[in-house]
Amino acid sequence: MTPQMLPYSVLTFTPRPRDHGTNLTCQVQRDKHSVAMERTVRLNVLYAPQNLTIGISFRNITAFKILQTTSSLPILEGEAVRLLCVSDSNPPAEMSWFQGSPALNATLISSTTTLELPRVGTAEEGEFSCQARNPLGSQHVSFSLSVQRSPPPCSCMTEEQQGSWPLVLTLIRGALMGAGFLLTYGLTWLYYSRCGGHQRKRTTS
Repeated sequence: MTPQMLPYSVLTFTPRPRDHGTNLTCQVQRDKHSVAMERTVRLNVLYAPQNLTIGISFRNITAFKILQTTSSLPILEGEAVRLLCVSDSNPPAEMSWFQGSPALNATLISSTTTLELPRVGTAEEGEFSCQARNPLGSQHVSFSLSVQRSPPPCSCMTEEQQGSWPLVLTLIRGALMGAGFLLTYGLTWLYYSRCGGHQRKRTTS
């Protein structure tokens, strides 16, 4: 058998990002009684950044979600916020944080996957963007950070601070009502005991 007549098999397919790291094995066996020979190759699929995800951590709570361009993140003024940007890509993407939109020459504020905002204030209010970039392309996601002002402290006293004052006021109110009743009864009795006696004397005379 000449080299031009050697048997061969061709596999044609379009690799996708999920195929990265998978194995392809080619096996050759002359007949069912011969020993099979095989060779395995591992796929190295290159692809642009995708599935950009932002993790949000504040108030000791961590929640991962994909933020859309219209997403809004309300944060109380003075809180500490940690933002983690993660992307799926090969080769690994370079991560960047911007205050504003990258398409509008926004200000670069960090070149790491994590953005720390130790104390959120009015200066941090507005649009933030995370961008993932490698030689095959880029992806970014933006969200709006809104700062919520803390309510002013209440100047009223709590029940614990008030102590027994409500009970004292109730007792004083009851005592005043009782005194008023006794005073009214005494004046009525005095009027009838005096004026009623004079009227009976006039009638008998």
